[in-house]
Amino acid sequence: MSPMVFFKKAVPANAEQLTQIATRCFAEDVQKYGEGPAGHDQPDQHILFMQKAHYYTILLDDQIVGGFCLIPVDHEHLELGIIYVDPDKQNLRIGSQTMQFMEAAYPHIKKWTLDTGYEAVRNQHFYEKCGYKKVGETEPNATNGFYKFRYEKRIPK
Repeated sequence: MSPMVFFKKAVPANAEQLTQIATRCFAEDVQKYGEGPAGHDQPDQHILFMQKAHYYTILLDDQIVGGFCLIPVDHEHLELGIIYVDPDKQNLRIGSQTMQFMEAAYPHIKKWTLDTGYEAVRNQHFYEKCGYKKVGETEPNATNGFYKFRYEKRIPK
């Protein structure tokens, strides 16, 4: 049985803890490519995300174990800017519960988009299991060759 996961809107007081978790989550990308998602390792950027988008904490047993940020594109389209779960808490179906929460919390959204690294096979499988389809790729970074796959999920009207 999956543990009970809860979600709360992130507040500036959460920024330091979210930054620490995100830094651990994306450490492998930083080591391999010299970078992770923009701002993931800077508390002030997490606060900026909270001000400009829908940023939530992911809680397990009243402890923050991750977060996610939804960026409004238009009134029926949200972009999943970032999602992360503490490496020590992965494989507990927290990601699946988070994706279900997002859709339930925003029932008017008909188009969901996101991107993930081209070598992130586990993420790609997860998103496809959640109903996302690969729709494109970004241009490779000239410095390190890193690029991303673009995914989309459409909800029938």
